[in-house]
Amino acid sequence: MKKAQLPLDEEVRLAELSAYKIMDTPTEKEFDELAELARTITGCSGVAISFIEKERQFFKAGIGLPVRETSRDIAMCAHTILEKEVMVVPDAREDDRFVDNPFVTTGIMVRFYAGAPIVSANGHNIGTVCVFDPAVLNMSDSQKRSLEIVSSQVTKLLELRLKNRIIMDKAGELIDIERRTLQQTLQEQERERQSIGFELHENFAQVLAACLMYLNMSAESKELQSTFVAKTQQELNKVLQEIRKMSKAYNPISLDVVSLEDIIRDYIHEFEQGSDVKVRIDWKGSYDTMRPETAINFFRIIVQYLQLVCSRTDVANVVIRVDLREELRLSIHSDGDPERVDVEKQKISINAILSRIDFCNGSYDFKVSSGSNTVFRVMLPLAEEIAA
Repeated sequence: MKKAQLPLDEEVRLAELSAYKIMDTPTEKEFDELAELARTITGCSGVAISFIEKERQFFKAGIGLPVRETSRDIAMCAHTILEKEVMVVPDAREDDRFVDNPFVTTGIMVRFYAGAPIVSANGHNIGTVCVFDPAVLNMSDSQKRSLEIVSSQVTKLLELRLKNRIIMDKAGELIDIERRTLQQTLQEQERERQSIGFELHENFAQVLAACLMYLNMSAESKELQSTFVAKTQQELNKVLQEIRKMSKAYNPISLDVVSLEDIIRDYIHEFEQGSDVKVRIDWKGSYDTMRPETAINFFRIIVQYLQLVCSRTDVANVVIRVDLREELRLSIHSDGDPERVDVEKQKISINAILSRIDFCNGSYDFKVSSGSNTVFRVMLPLAEEIAA
């Protein structure tokens, strides 16, 4: 018995096999049916769909096999993966490679053997579809071709399993991002409620209490009445400004009172006051047909993206371009090094933005332009019905 040599691409071949994650998996109907088809085509009593690892041969499917794996040293298929075409052995007793192989001398007493390499999508032989029989046989060209077709179907099954696993992994990742996004949203809502409670208690309630005191004192003192009334008016004006400011912070869009462009420019001005980032905005077109829901989400997209940019220390300049002439087109250009982005933190923030885009039936793209500038583009319909 001659031990098979290692293929020249052994390391890459093993990496390809490992990527499919097929070793030691349970039997599957699809592979069993291909094994049955190979037996029908060739008329042999035994069939195996096997994969050759570093030290062993694993049988994913088989007919007439007493085991599910063997040592690679005695695997007849270890010789098959050295070939590009179907390897046919009419009588193993007459072949120096197999004359004293335990599968030939004992047990299933193999005489005839034929194997077609299972070729990975990248062109590496990772296993075989083989047939065997205790009788001396041969194989026609059409049978060889049929065995090759069965082998290619095994490759397609492997690729399908790989793609399904990638989809499942991606789905799990998206579910985790959605969960964390929801958690972040709930935390933001709780912070907003706490902020409102604080403002109502610490500012408004105390100012109103002071106003009540001034009014009581003005009733008691005719001489100081005008002074206390003036103080009351001054404090009430402060409360009114704070209420307007708080209302704008939590529900900023009221298009029939103030323009969307002015609201966004005011926010950018406030943003620049608390940040080292310089922001420029170019605005084209009007928004007569824009739905209020679209306006609110459009505003929030800009706010959330600028907050995301502000969390990075490498960004110094941002340019926002808005075009409302046919549809709502938004592009946000920022400098800085994209490699320095906190990917995990960005996933949650970006996902919140993308949820708003999807709610408005919009689309987006994100890319890195020349000079490592990042460009985030958003397209929203101006008058289309919002998704339920």
